[in-house]
Amino acid sequence: GYSPYSGVAGVTNGIEFITFATFGDGLDFGDLSTARSNAAGLSSNTRGVFGGGNPQSSPNNTNLMEYITIASLGNAQNFGDLISKQNSAMGTSNNIRGIFCGGYTTPTEINVIEYITIASTGDATDFGDLVNSKGYLPVAYSDSHGGI
Repeated sequence: GYSPYSGVAGVTNGIEFITFATFGDGLDFGDLSTARSNAAGLSSNTRGVFGGGNPQSSPNNTNLMEYITIASLGNAQNFGDLISKQNSAMGTSNNIRGIFCGGYTTPTEINVIEYITIASTGDATDFGDLVNSKGYLPVAYSDSHGGI
């Protein structure tokens, strides 16, 4: 990600984790293959997936998806590719399927919705379109356990 608050302007490839039941700072989990900001994220109970992002270099966006296994520390591994090179998309998921929607592809916002099956690797598949093109979307949540 990118943090103007870290005292170092620029992007990083670092992945950090916290333990919810304890107080404390983030700890090193591993690394993405490349430094980038504005990647979208989604997860199941066992796997986290990062998609797209801006490596702050030409051609300015990436279509790379990478995954981590949540129960073990380590570097991200290649998952596949998004349909287009993008950043600032939104990711959401249940334990089976993840979707990436909207985002920004130079020089405009996009309306694409694409999906992946989280337990397997491979390229994203077209799911449909948003009503309007949207970039820099907020986080979305999925309540797919049957509701409370």
